[in-house]
Amino acid sequence: MNRRLPSIIVWGTLSTSLLTFLFALNTITWVALFLSLVIGLTEQVKGIAQQTTIQKSIQDHQLPKVYSAQYAVELLTFGVSVLLLGVLTDVWGVRMAFILASCFLFLSFSFSILNQKHLKGAN
Repeated sequence: MNRRLPSIIVWGTLSTSLLTFLFALNTITWVALFLSLVIGLTEQVKGIAQQTTIQKSIQDHQLPKVYSAQYAVELLTFGVSVLLLGVLTDVWGVRMAFILASCFLFLSFSFSILNQKHLKGAN
């Protein structure tokens, strides 16, 4: 299972990107609900793989510092993205905000593909 963690992270990112794009284009309520469920599941599986990779690649006594730094970056990124996407949603609408989010997720997928060898080295 440990050998698959990098692939789970990479392909989970791609799945989230594509599902978010489909969500943006969707107009049917039940399909949107289903897409939300699948996006949540893929994010959870990807998150577990990421946390396992971090735990296996960092010495135990360094984990609190790494998790603190990770949380600070995530919180800052979340705050800035909510602010920017709120403005973009007001200007361009909800659909464009989701399309933009899917594009950023695709950039994240591209970055993870380029750096997949580093993820493999961590396991």
